[in-house]
Amino acid sequence: MDEKHDTALTTKGTRRRWYQFSLRTLLLVVTGLGAVGAWCGSQVLIVRERRQVLALLGNTGDGMGCSSISYDDPNVPPPTINWFRRILGDYPANMLYIPKWAFDDAALMRRIRTAFPDARLDADPFDFGNTGVGPGSLQAEPQRSTPP
Repeated sequence: MDEKHDTALTTKGTRRRWYQFSLRTLLLVVTGLGAVGAWCGSQVLIVRERRQVLALLGNTGDGMGCSSISYDDPNVPPPTINWFRRILGDYPANMLYIPKWAFDDAALMRRIRTAFPDARLDADPFDFGNTGVGPGSLQAEPQRSTPP
């Protein structure tokens, strides 16, 4: 009778055990996930800064703005970017044509060089003076008086 009782307890009373991890394993996993998250966040910031710089220069991404990006300069090996930045919509640039007014602003040039460290900067050959984009174009229009 004891045998039946013991077998009934073992078959009926066993519970499925969850996986058990040590505290060390938990800390390693959390540290690893934090490192991956920090890397992903830094890549997002790089892509965002590059987009903001191009928008500031007047490039809307369709190639019709005041700045343009060359991808195929035969004198320079093609730059590479990682797969995650490609997923985020970034693209490599080996030459950046910027409007002539941007060369006068030292802070803007520093920001451009920081956002595009591998790109060669050159004046836009199609920038024929005032294009309507730049520091002077942000002035408010004069107020017009309406006739009574």
